[in-house]
Amino acid sequence: MNPASTRRLSAAFAFLYLVGMLSLLVQHVVAADAPGDVERGRQFFQRNCTACHSADLDANFHGPALGGAYGRTAGRAPGYRYSAAMRAYGRRWTPATLDAFLADSARAVPGTFMAVRIAAPQDRADLIAFLRQEVGRRNWEARRRAGAR
Repeated sequence: MNPASTRRLSAAFAFLYLVGMLSLLVQHVVAADAPGDVERGRQFFQRNCTACHSADLDANFHGPALGGAYGRTAGRAPGYRYSAAMRAYGRRWTPATLDAFLADSARAVPGTFMAVRIAAPQDRADLIAFLRQEVGRRNWEARRRAGAR
């Protein structure tokens, strides 16, 4: 093979690599903004999360209660003992932070106790929609009822 052919082949491989990396980046950005389905998120939560987590405000199990987690600073649920890494994380749970954590918790928060990898962007979007809308709404209503007494 002559040097000119080798350079063209190398350039073609570099181009394909770049296209592949851009594709992964676009998929991640789109996943963070993907519309989630609350009902599918509820079903996903019931199948995969309830062994360790409650959707209530203060029912900590093996994992912390996720009621009120959306919008809260990570590592701050009352009455739960978090890893030092999660306490130090210091970010609010938003669609972007939740998506990154649910995609690969060990990468998002190295040293966290929780090990989770939800590969499918739509599953993550559905779960985030459930946490945002339904869990947040139920807990707001519970707080309102408690204050009305």
